[in-house]
Amino acid sequence: MKIFKTFIIGLFIIAVLFVLNPNAMQMIKGLNMSDPEISEIAKFSFEYGPNMSFVGFDEGIAIYNGRDIRGVDRKGNTAFDIEWRTNDFDIEGFGDKLLFLDRIKRTLILIDKKGNILKQINFGEKPLSIEALGKGRFIVHYVYDLNEKAEGIRVFSSSGKQIKDIQIANITILFINTDKDSNGFIMSGISIEDNRLYNNIMHYSRDGDLMSGEKTENKVFAGALHSNGKFVLWEENYIEIRDSELKYVNSIYSDSGIIGVEDIGDAFVVADESNTIRVYSYDGREQSIHRYGEKLKGTVSAGSKIILYTQMRLDVLDSDDTFDVKNDILEVIRIDEKSVAAICRGEAKILLVN
Repeated sequence: MKIFKTFIIGLFIIAVLFVLNPNAMQMIKGLNMSDPEISEIAKFSFEYGPNMSFVGFDEGIAIYNGRDIRGVDRKGNTAFDIEWRTNDFDIEGFGDKLLFLDRIKRTLILIDKKGNILKQINFGEKPLSIEALGKGRFIVHYVYDLNEKAEGIRVFSSSGKQIKDIQIANITILFINTDKDSNGFIMSGISIEDNRLYNNIMHYSRDGDLMSGEKTENKVFAGALHSNGKFVLWEENYIEIRDSELKYVNSIYSDSGIIGVEDIGDAFVVADESNTIRVYSYDGREQSIHRYGEKLKGTVSAGSKIILYTQMRLDVLDSDDTFDVKNDILEVIRIDEKSVAAICRGEAKILLVN
């Protein structure tokens, strides 16, 4: 019995010394704990209403509710609040600034991170949308009042100086997407020639110079991305891969409607309405397939990570980490390469993606 008590006391002393040793504690943490891939940085509440818009920019999140443009920093604090009333608008993050387009007043304002209006640009034509490009460029898509079949795209510098005005005749623009590879943009539009429908794809540099163009019969592409020297174009159930000159390379068919296509560096990810996620190389080879157990609402990229989200949860593709929320997720928006924001009903959470 005496030997047993001595043994127990000895174990107790060793345990106490081990616990008090900071290196030992660090080793335990390293063995049993790892940083989660999604972690909350901050959260803030807001009064939810219809037709609200949320956008990420380098400083945090901007919210517009039809009355005020509210900037919220990464700590969840209100950075600025600008009164601006309209019911027809577009808003876009632009580095550490914001672009806000009032379609009714035909006015675009450039806002800095403190809420100062740096520039106000007025349009004689009807502006429809804005798109932030890389390296200090943004574009405005507009149509003419008397002839809405005549459209145009204006390229501006970061200070609001016009660089180029591109006239688009006899083509109805469907979308304009940023090209992250060249910091330019991709335009898709439809035209009718001899009673035939064509989809026109045009690739422009950041200064608005036409790099390449191609048209395809009986296609209506809804989105595009450019990476690894390839273009990926998609319709509801169909994906087409093209080379740097927009010439056909390969095609992929989907049994269900496509809800998201995201670039992950050397491959791209496709999520569809059957809650299936497929990873493809840029020559169209399927690399992996994932069946998701819940109904997917959407996807968003943060660096090389793909965030999948359902009504009440966020996941990182190819990871066991999840992040649950208590309120319905309305959308998840990208802030930068390392962070996103989960916009829930009445509350927003700013999340770090490791």
